[in-house]
Amino acid sequence: KQKLQIVMSLRSDELRILSGDFDLELVKEVDLSSQKLSDISSLSFCSSLTILNLSSNCISDISPLSKLNLLKILVLNSNCISGLAHLSQLYQLNSLELAGNVLSSMDEFIHLGSLVNLKQLLMNDTRNQLSNPVCKQTDYFQQVVEILPTLFNLDRIQINDRTSHFCQIFFQSEDMGKSRDEICVNIDTEMRKHEQDFDLERKELEKCLDSKFEEIKSKLKL
Repeated sequence: KQKLQIVMSLRSDELRILSGDFDLELVKEVDLSSQKLSDISSLSFCSSLTILNLSSNCISDISPLSKLNLLKILVLNSNCISGLAHLSQLYQLNSLELAGNVLSSMDEFIHLGSLVNLKQLLMNDTRNQLSNPVCKQTDYFQQVVEILPTLFNLDRIQINDRTSHFCQIFFQSEDMGKSRDEICVNIDTEMRKHEQDFDLERKELEKCLDSKFEEIKSKLKL
């Protein structure tokens, strides 16, 4: 069995006190954030991992993660990651955080297309001012949603037809150099259009219900 040799890479005191008898195959949750790590090869032996936090390190090579097929939550914020190919077989993955890396190509999201359980993805973290170059691309939000249709939440925004549409307006306006006030006016205008559409739909539905109700009443009289 593989034994843990690099104790300094462990963050919590609880893990630090474990000796050479520590069995990597039994580890299910690990937090190695802010450890200045660049080499994570030892993690390839942690075959039972379901939760892994590697944020705020110096990691560029994530190939050791490719065999951790039980992972459900993976946090990789603030690293030096430029490709996602090694995550393409993590089929149990539910939540993935990648804000603050150097991902620049929309094609990298294609590697995540096979992850049918992936519901949450964080690429652009406005709260902590962490992003990726790819997030500046035109229609970034819309394209990611199209590539990854199983997502429920992208960049802390719940995904549905309306949010996707409004976010597209926001990023397009931002790319055009419009001010915050101008962007808000654009979104407000679009929202009013949707409200009008909704009112029309509601009225049509009410008409249908009234018609059905009258039909039922006439049948009852018969």
